[in-house]
Order: sequence, then structure tokens, then C-alpha cells
Amino acid sequence: MPYTKPMREEQNKVNDGHVQDTLKMIAKYRMGTNATRLAKRIVYNFQFNAIDLLPVVFARCVAGNTSKEPVLTPIEDKIITAVVDWTKKNNCTTLIDFLLAYLRQVIDMPTLMSGYKIKITPQKKFAINSTLCRLYTILCFETDNLQCARVFVYDLLRNEYACLERLLVAVASSWPAVLYKQESIQASPVGSVIEAVVMQRLSIMPEEEMTQKALIAMCGWKEHQADTITNITHQLVAMVQDANYTQLINENDPNPTLSQMAFELSKAMELLAVVMGWEWTNDVLIREHLWPVLKKWTVGLRSENGIKNGSACLVMKIIANVGVLGLKKNKQSVSEVMKMLLAVLQQPSNIIPLCVQLYTTDAVLQLSAAKPSLSHPVLQKWCSNAGQTIPASLTDRIQVLGSWLTNTNQRQMDKSKH
Repeated sequence: MPYTKPMREEQNKVNDGHVQDTLKMIAKYRMGTNATRLAKRIVYNFQFNAIDLLPVVFARCVAGNTSKEPVLTPIEDKIITAVVDWTKKNNCTTLIDFLLAYLRQVIDMPTLMSGYKIKITPQKKFAINSTLCRLYTILCFETDNLQCARVFVYDLLRNEYACLERLLVAVASSWPAVLYKQESIQASPVGSVIEAVVMQRLSIMPEEEMTQKALIAMCGWKEHQADTITNITHQLVAMVQDANYTQLINENDPNPTLSQMAFELSKAMELLAVVMGWEWTNDVLIREHLWPVLKKWTVGLRSENGIKNGSACLVMKIIANVGVLGLKKNKQSVSEVMKMLLAVLQQPSNIIPLCVQLYTTDAVLQLSAAKPSLSHPVLQKWCSNAGQTIPASLTDRIQVLGSWLTNTNQRQMDKSKH
């Protein structure tokens, strides 16, 4: 494939004077002073000098260049070098931390999660592009924050941007470890799902052949196979049933917590559901895979060799997370899923372990928007019959649901009188 010049994503509004002013501002920045103006200037330089470097990245891959040095434009390189030099000189990551927090505020990405509690005045939102992806990823690299970069990628996928694959090339060319293939799905469930869904998308996009080959070269990914999604779903469900991956911390306490691996499994399932759509999620993931796990758990309640409570709690968490996606697509089908969960809460409380009741209640509350009049009476009765300590976080939400339902009914009655 012939080499082509880098494609400019937006009109270049940054000249050398802008860049020099930015470099001076970075060098003069002092800890303890307001960094918002500096952060705004840095993002401005990146946003309005936006260039898609895919052809350059692809050319490096074709040439067999295995260098881990990020692929940047001269302007990007100068600014990032200045930020890194400031960080080394002052022996702290204050400026980088602030820049990451600022980017989370200004990038137009609804689900982007923040790991920093830095308060910033709301700013104008910027459309995501390859240049901002490179900036964000390299800042994560400089603070050795691999998890932060992976959360960023996760949110890119959840938002399903039209230029998603090229944004991922920008991430991989800045820090390959973020997307590099792990040894197995057990090592990184989310990473495995990311590879599967991205390569599936690329398999039906012949115009993105360059993108596909670049990701294969940089990340060690494999071309999509027809049964990839089916296989990965089966593997994830097998892990959900394995006690080694679904440990429950403080199982007998009012606030039982799933392990980190269980949390990652739930996010992997959620990402799969987002990409595959609600129909697949409802018909295949929930009804063909997750609900049978709960049935097996119920059968084995009295057996030492049965599926453990942690697996049942994780299934409830996954159903809650993926079920929410259906509220915008088909509330009726979500209410049918909720009925299955309500049936669990209607069992005698001495039969169903408290930890599973709590996770089920949380799932029902998350799906209650589908049909509040169906869920609230059951939740109320469960509260009165539970006979054990129920976390205030749940009882408060049940009360709020009840108040909302009462107010809604009253408004409807008032409206009917007129």
C-alpha cells in the first residue's frame, strides 16, 4: 500500500508563535498557582493542530520498526517534552495530574471516569480526535498509569465513535502496552474483549485495511474469525462460574464486595453488550448464558460443590449493568428481565443468602425505570421481610423510588380530574 501524507483532522490554527508562548508558560509555571490557563493553552495547541498520523504509523509497521517511541508531530513533541522536563525538574507530577484532570473535563466523552479529585471550572467541550488521544495516553505513560489509559480506551469503545479504530491507533502508537495482547483472556478479560470487538468491526471495513494492519503489528492482535465473539462469550461465562475469579469479600457483612477480577469480568461483559447491541444482549448474553448460571447456582445451594455465592452476585451485577443499556431500546424487554430478578427476592429470605439478595436488590433498582409500579411493591415487601441489616444505600433508594411513584400517580390523578 503506497505511503500517503498525514491527514489533517481540523484546520491548523496554531502557528510557531503560539507554540513558543506555550513552551514559555510551561517553563515558568510554579506549583500552587492556577494551572487552568496553561492547561487550556496546551490543549488548544493539540486540538487545533490535529493530524491523523496513521500513514506514518503504518509505514513504520511495514518497515518492521519495533521502536516504542511514540509517533508525534513536531509541535506535540515539543510541548510534551517541555511538560516532562518540568516534571523532572520539580520532581513531582502535579502538572501532569492537572492536565489529565483537565482533559477529562473538556473532552466530549460522557462516560470518561476521573481518578483525580481536582475541581475545575466547566469548560467548552472538545470533540475527541487522534491528537488528544496521543496527549492523554502519553501523560498516562509519564505517570506510569496504565490503568488510567485503559479506562480511557474502554470509554472510547463505550461511546462508539465513528473514527474509533483510528483513535485506538493513536493510543497504541503512543504507548503500545495499553492495548498489547495479553497471554490469555484470564489475564485481561477487558483487553481480550477490546481486541475481539475492534477486529470484528474492522473485518467489515475494507477501507480501514491500513488501520487493521497497524493494530495487528503494534498490539499483537489477530484477524477476526467468525466464531470469535461466541468463543469469548463462552470463556467469560466460564470464568463467571469459577470461584477463583469471583471471590466475595466480607460475604456475611451488609456490604459484601466483589474482587477486582470479578469487577473486570463485569466490565468486559458490559463492553461486549454495548458493541453487540441490546437484542443480542437480551437474547444471547442474559437468557442463554447468565440466567442458566443462576439456575445452576440455585440447584447447588445445598451442595459444597455448587456454584459459589460470588458467582451469583456477579451475575446480578452484570445483568444490572447490561440491562441499563436496554432502557433506551426496549423497556418492555427490560421489565421482563426485571421480573426474573424479582422472583429471586420473593423467595423466603432464609433460602437465598443475604449477599445475593443485596446484589439482586441493587440490580432491580437499576432496572426499575422499566416499570417502577412492578418493582416497588416487591422491594418494599423484601425490606420488611429481610429480617437482617440492610444497607442504608439500598433502603434510601427504595424510599426514593416509592416517593417518585407516589408523586407520579398523584399527578396523573390530578390530570384526569381536569
